[in-house]
Amino acid sequence: GESSGRKFSDPDLKIKIKSFKSDDEEDSMEVDEQQSEPVRPSRRRRQEEEEEDPKTNAHRGTVEAYKIELRKLQRNFEEDGDAVGGDEKRRMLAEIIDCHMRFHRSSIGTSIAGVYRTNGVKCTSCGAKVPGKSARDEWKVQFTQCAKCGMQYEKRRHCSVSNKVFSEEAPDLMIRCSVCDLWVQGSCDGLDEVSLSILGEAGNEEYRCPQHREKWERAFCIGELRSIPIMRNSTLVVHHWEVKALFGIRMSTEGRVLYGIQMVDDKMGWYSGLGGVPGIQELLFSFLGYAFEPGMTIHPAMPDAKAMARKWGEIVRASGGIKSPLKIKGVQQQEQNWHYIEDVAGIRRMPPDGHQEGPSPHETYVELIRGNLSMWAHLPQRNATVQATTAAFLVSTVGAISIFLPVDIRTALLKQTGLYEAFSEGLTAGNQAMLSRASFGSQSQMDLELPSFSEA
Repeated sequence: GESSGRKFSDPDLKIKIKSFKSDDEEDSMEVDEQQSEPVRPSRRRRQEEEEEDPKTNAHRGTVEAYKIELRKLQRNFEEDGDAVGGDEKRRMLAEIIDCHMRFHRSSIGTSIAGVYRTNGVKCTSCGAKVPGKSARDEWKVQFTQCAKCGMQYEKRRHCSVSNKVFSEEAPDLMIRCSVCDLWVQGSCDGLDEVSLSILGEAGNEEYRCPQHREKWERAFCIGELRSIPIMRNSTLVVHHWEVKALFGIRMSTEGRVLYGIQMVDDKMGWYSGLGGVPGIQELLFSFLGYAFEPGMTIHPAMPDAKAMARKWGEIVRASGGIKSPLKIKGVQQQEQNWHYIEDVAGIRRMPPDGHQEGPSPHETYVELIRGNLSMWAHLPQRNATVQATTAAFLVSTVGAISIFLPVDIRTALLKQTGLYEAFSEGLTAGNQAMLSRASFGSQSQMDLELPSFSEA
């Protein structure tokens, strides 16, 4: 596919090297009245005219002065280089290189060709401070590419994000934008080799480079609900009588909590700033009830929060204590590691319809993140790694506490929200000695703060 890494070879494509004679040089050539061909002024006369020109002296250290001096040195080398000895020829070449270096030093901290040069004019691809070792080499692409890299740039063999050229043996995999048809190094857009491999397995996913997508969009979003829009207008008024259900929670790339809202007309979208809308909190409680196994997630404001915390204690006791792996419905959680997961950025599940009896665990999806790639995948009910990462996401977004949180964090949050006493009742029922052997972290040892639902 066009999205995979590839090598380039185009032996028929040639780059023409332009002559160093500019238009103003041609215009400055004298014309003999008795000859039809122009006569170039002598080298000494040209040098005297340039030294006497106040404009040249006034622009020393600028681009104009650099170009004038470089043209003079290149012209002298072109005219006299073959007629002089080796030492003199090397001296003339050294003068050209010195001209490039003086221009580099004078450009540090200045704006050249509309670009501020913190470190002076240098090649953005290879870092060279001079355009090349040859007398004819000049800067290309607005003083951003040396002569060698510039040739590759003009063949469109460059990353459109970093503007660095790449060779046929480029170590980073490339991906082509479906809009501008330019290539991007995966690492320049948060896509590593594993991410690009996942994209290759996903099929024909169109890629848009950062210049052709919105700032809040990731490079790719694979799987369920990738087509549901993010409603950018946070001031949009959403009335509670317009909302039919809440189907998901998501964190935007800008750090805003988004709520998946299904309207009464069945239109769906991701909205922010809905924490204060009447009825949203009840919809959240309902969502937590059918998105996860019953009783596994508690919000402190739930009416039955204490009863659920007491049930947690019974589950932990039945699992063998707080240091033992959890057993939900008799099945033990496994410490599986999904090596390609960096974080969870969303969770969703459509509300059960009238034909469904109870929640189905196979209909809850989580948005898994790796760099700038997101994937909607089924939430594995027995994978302790993914469950713990999802639990951390719920705490940071809507302040919900999951039984799958690490023990110390779960205990601190239960104490902070006043639910620890109910949890202890379930934990010690029929086994009082177990609590005395347990060592819990205190709230003072772990300062955790649940987000305010209205602020989210």
